[in-house]
Amino acid sequence: MYPVVFQHYVISNLDKYFPRSEEFLPERWLQSDGVYHNFASLPFGYGRRMCLGRRFAELEMLVVISKVINIY
Repeated sequence: MYPVVFQHYVISNLDKYFPRSEEFLPERWLQSDGVYHNFASLPFGYGRRMCLGRRFAELEMLVVISKVINIY
């Protein structure tokens, strides 16, 4: 039996688009130099089969960040 692998998982682990892709480098997301392909990172998918909870997750993060900022 072959494992099911999603293409976005494969492409986001290519050093061509994300140098040192196997390492945890959170600063890679802070750079906006446009080196990677627009579809290289699709955490919620794309198109008709996109995750239904995307907007909910984004709003939940907005609430959490707002509360943290409000506390501190």
